[in-house]
Amino acid sequence: MHHSSSPSRLPHLPFASPSPRTTTLHPSSLFRLPHLLVACLVLVFAETAAAGDANAPAAADKPIRLLICSGQSNMPTTTAIGVRTALEKSFPDEQILLAHVAKGGLPIILWSKLPEHAGLIHDSIPAGGMYDKVIAEVTKVLAGRQPKSLAFCWLQGEAERGNVKTTSEGYASILTSIITRLRSDLGRDDLDAVIARISDAQNNRPAWKAVREGQVAVAANSPRCRWIDTDDAPSGDTPEKIAASIAGPNDIHYNQQGRELIARRFAAAVAAAWRGEPEPADPNTPSASDVTLPAPASVPVPAPDGAK
Repeated sequence: MHHSSSPSRLPHLPFASPSPRTTTLHPSSLFRLPHLLVACLVLVFAETAAAGDANAPAAADKPIRLLICSGQSNMPTTTAIGVRTALEKSFPDEQILLAHVAKGGLPIILWSKLPEHAGLIHDSIPAGGMYDKVIAEVTKVLAGRQPKSLAFCWLQGEAERGNVKTTSEGYASILTSIITRLRSDLGRDDLDAVIARISDAQNNRPAWKAVREGQVAVAANSPRCRWIDTDDAPSGDTPEKIAASIAGPNDIHYNQQGRELIARRFAAAVAAAWRGEPEPADPNTPSASDVTLPAPASVPVPAPDGAK
């Protein structure tokens, strides 16, 4: 595995600011403003506490590393923060910056900058629009700082299940182009990529199987890429459903336990890549038995034997 001797400089990457907008309030709604102001302040504070503070400037002698997380609804903020938190434990003397961009139900073409996808639109987002958001978020998070290393964590593909034209080769080609473009636009060919293969929830669909095969192919054939498994990541909201999802097909969306396991696997893979360690033979690392998984709040926790 090749590592650059020194990171090259990231170019300035401008991003668009939202255009000004004028809003007219009906007089009858003015009494709600104090309540709305309090709610907004609470949300802003929570978001800052979760992401902003950890991305604040570190001590001058503290190296920084950049973690980029993107994908669909199975890559929520909680999972992205979980990856960063685990990496902070692995690299306690360094600052882990997080750039997170994800939205549910979106096909991979919204991250694609390939010319054949130009002009396509889904959910009012043009092809490549999500990629542009990733670049804008990275630019904002770095704020001119130079990371010691970078990693791109990807969890997307469930939205392709209804596209009968999806092939493993086609998906692999687009995902490879996204990773290649990121390295080029950021000026960092040392960016490591970790791909979470989507679960076995709908393996009966040809397009679903094609995405899974394409994701593994990218990891196998692209430099500085590896993949993690999600088939045993729990889903469901009852003990019976959780047990079934671990042993057999999942639901499309993971529960709290599943998201934590996936975050740990992402972090383990990124940490190994940053240390220059070889990819483990088993993509189920760490295994479910290695991770302490809290029971979902909606599931009663069984009392110990003899307890009432």
